[in-house]
Amino acid sequence: MGLGYTYDKMKRTHREAGETEEDIYTAQINNRSLDWLDLRVSYEKRVRDGEYDFTVPFELSIDESGAIDSSTVPQLPFLRKYDEADRDGDRVQLLASASPVDQLTVSGSVIYDMNDFEDSSFGLLDDKRQIYSVDADYEFSKRLSVNAYFSHEKYEDSQKARQWSPCNPATDLTTTPGCTGSGEGTDPFYGTTTRTLPATGMPNMMTGRIPSAEA
Repeated sequence: MGLGYTYDKMKRTHREAGETEEDIYTAQINNRSLDWLDLRVSYEKRVRDGEYDFTVPFELSIDESGAIDSSTVPQLPFLRKYDEADRDGDRVQLLASASPVDQLTVSGSVIYDMNDFEDSSFGLLDDKRQIYSVDADYEFSKRLSVNAYFSHEKYEDSQKARQWSPCNPATDLTTTPGCTGSGEGTDPFYGTTTRTLPATGMPNMMTGRIPSAEA
């Protein structure tokens, strides 16, 4: 069993979030009660926080009174870019590796990962991802082995967008559409990706790959 903690601090220039801090907590349990089987379960919790100021990239668009010139600020003020926004994330991973005979090794993993951008009014709201993979390796001799690999990814993202046409850019900084032509909506995005590697019998010389994707 193991526990871990990572502190990540990032500073940026000319970006909305000049500084973000992230706390990452990890825990894992390993089991080798059988000589030929290795099991591992791990969990990761991520919390990222920072001060977000959408005006930073557009400092020249704001006059001394604080009023915003909408003609030079094309960005929605309450949009939060996902790589800078506050985020809560969870990740669970299950790994298994089996070697019933010396020549054969089979391993597999299942990963569930999710991110919640609960402080974001617009942009990426949440992200969910599932990853499954299986790998097999058989060694005929020291110079000849066969490997096969398969993985499947399934992900779901929810995003919210709005056309920003403010009547008064100095006061229309709310998430409520109040101007003619403004509108908003939430659209989910789904996708799957499958990758397969066929077996190869020429060691250190060639490898095959058959990728396929659907989104």
